Amino acid sequence: MSRRAGGGVCARLLASLFPAFVRLIYCVAIVYYISPPEPKGAWGPVLSAYINLVVAPAIFLLVGTIPFLNAPAAGTAASRGHPR
Repeated sequence: MSRRAGGGVCARLLASLFPAFVRLIYCVAIVYYISPPEPKGAWGPVLSAYINLVVAPAIFLLVGTIPFLNAPAAGTAASRGHPR
């Protein structure tokens, strides 16, 4: 969507990572507000949840975005095949 709107590389990266940001907020809310306080050293399940629900999808989203980072934005002369 960002490429079609003429967004730059930063906007494309942020658009691709938006689902991971939403999951991060959701996980933080669950851990902070819903779960009871954990004893010291019992962060294994929480860390595993962050890796499985936030970090891994973010990596795959970034890998899927790589082909679109160098492509010219839609609507520019270069994307239509016209020389500048």
